[in-house]
Amino acid sequence: MKKHIFYLIIIISLSSCTIQKAYIVNSPNVNCFKYEKEKNLKFAINNLSLNAQTNLALNNKFGLSASLYGGIGDLHAESGFGGAEIGGIYYKYLSNSKYFELQGGYGYCYNKIDTWWPTDPFMFVGLHGTSYSCISNTNYHKLYLQPTFFLVGKKASLGFALKCNTIYFNKYYFEFCNKLDDGAGEGSDGKREREGITSFNNKYGFMFEPVINFKLGQVFFIQFVGALSNNIDTGKAYEYINNRPTNPFTEYSFSNPQHTYFKINVGFEFKLGKDKKPIIQQ
Repeated sequence: MKKHIFYLIIIISLSSCTIQKAYIVNSPNVNCFKYEKEKNLKFAINNLSLNAQTNLALNNKFGLSASLYGGIGDLHAESGFGGAEIGGIYYKYLSNSKYFELQGGYGYCYNKIDTWWPTDPFMFVGLHGTSYSCISNTNYHKLYLQPTFFLVGKKASLGFALKCNTIYFNKYYFEFCNKLDDGAGEGSDGKREREGITSFNNKYGFMFEPVINFKLGQVFFIQFVGALSNNIDTGKAYEYINNRPTNPFTEYSFSNPQHTYFKINVGFEFKLGKDKKPIIQQ
């Protein structure tokens, strides 16, 4: 019991507090079968999102995977996001300690987010700093392919994966505002803002998510996820000082789809069917 409380403290402290944007970077379903006809169940959290995953080994080569995830963009009732994925699995042990898996499948995601985030924690006590807000109203379909390689040990396992997604955006809307207030007051560069909006429909794009998955003991895991995308559309952003356009007028461009570039997901994995025979005798 004490060990699980310790793991829970680690989960709360390591869950990265990043804002969800137009593309949802969730916790990829990185799997490693160990038992014949195994069923496993995983739960991962990141900030205000929860990810539930399951995998089923049908025989000694093939299996099925499914994921369901969602959360809230802020404490507003109308602000939230979610998605689901389902796929097939081919897996093989290359040796007693080396595991390879290939997943492929389909997913659907949506988000309707209206959130504000103080990137400087001292804003809560009335000091000056930066803040960030975004509004997103987006839904999209995805087809994905995910090769995975695990180094499997008795006490810990280390996995590497690359989730390759082809994305079709039915609807995409993203609006953001960065604010910087250094307290210098009116007539200075003290209150600087940058605002931008992008909207489009029916466009394809690609997203690549490299993953490192570290499992400690029987149930606890931590997962590091990156995200790289191609530029589907270029949005325009404009800069203001003290609520007035800069002089000379300043215009910026930014790439879409918007997404976080790095996340840490932590959680628990439960392997069911341990009365079954291990696939590999260690």
